[in-house]
Amino acid sequence: MSCAITLPIFICIAWASVSSDQLEKLLWRKVPHVVITSATLRSLNSFSRLQEMSGLSEKAGDRFETLSSPFNHVEQGKIVIPKMRFEPAMANEAEHLEEMARFFRGEQASGQHKGMLILFSSHRAMQTFLSYVTDLRLMLLVQGDQPRYRLVEEHRKRVEKGTASVLVGYSHLPKVWI
Repeated sequence: MSCAITLPIFICIAWASVSSDQLEKLLWRKVPHVVITSATLRSLNSFSRLQEMSGLSEKAGDRFETLSSPFNHVEQGKIVIPKMRFEPAMANEAEHLEEMARFFRGEQASGQHKGMLILFSSHRAMQTFLSYVTDLRLMLLVQGDQPRYRLVEEHRKRVEKGTASVLVGYSHLPKVWI
C-alpha cells in the first residue's frame, strides 16, 4: 500500500505511548523540514525535556531556537504567586486548595483584576478547589464546561466589557488559552 503526501503537512501530537526512538525513525527523519511552535516547549530555559520525549536532538542537526514574545506581558498581565502557609504537596493538598480558594475570594472581591487564570496540575485539584467556591461557580469559566474556544471567546467579551472574568483549568489548558 502506498500513500501520497501533499505538502505542507500539519501534524498535532499529544504525548502518547510512542517512544522517542519511534518518533525519530518514523516521523522526524521522513519529513525534510519541521517547525514546532509552542510557548511551552522549553522547561527551565532548556529544550532537553522536549528532545528526550520527542526523539529530536541537536546531535542530529536539529536546531532549537527561542523567539521573543510578540506580547507585552509586563504591560498586559501580572503573575500572582501568593505566599501560602501550605505547600502544594499531596500530603496537604486539601489544606493548600482551601487556602488558595480563600486567597482567590479576596482577589476577586478586590475588583482589581479584569481577567484571571487559575491553573491546576490535575483535574482532581481543580474540582477540589471548585468545591470551596461553589457560591462563585456561575461566574467562573471552567475547563470542561464548554469547548475551549467558547470559554476564550466569553472571557474576551467579559474583559472587553470591563467585567471580571476568571478562567479555571488544568494541565494542557495554557497552550490553548494564553
